Amino acid sequence: MRKNVAGQYISFQMISATDGSDVTSGTPAVYYTIEGGTQQTGGGAKTHEGNGQWSYACAQGDTNGDHVAFTMVLAGAISQTVNVYPVGYDETAASLSATLADGAHG
Repeated sequence: MRKNVAGQYISFQMISATDGSDVTSGTPAVYYTIEGGTQQTGGGAKTHEGNGQWSYACAQGDTNGDHVAFTMVLAGAISQTVNVYPVGYDETAASLSATLADGAHG
């Protein structure tokens, strides 16, 4: 995941707390913490992709840290937390990658 960049997604598997089946409906809430700070409510879109997999479209500010923990909560489901470690853009690595893709040799 890129640091402080919009248009990225986090996925969660929502499992019924009652019988272990996939949870495919409802209105989930997503919360996040940055650098172990205060938990905040995510404002991005949540979408059920199928078979209990849910995706969260992160807002740019949701990814602005070195460690971000996203927690999805859905009534009747076991809450899930995903930890990510966003990285900043590395111009040197991008330049090297472009050079290698072009087939140039040093």
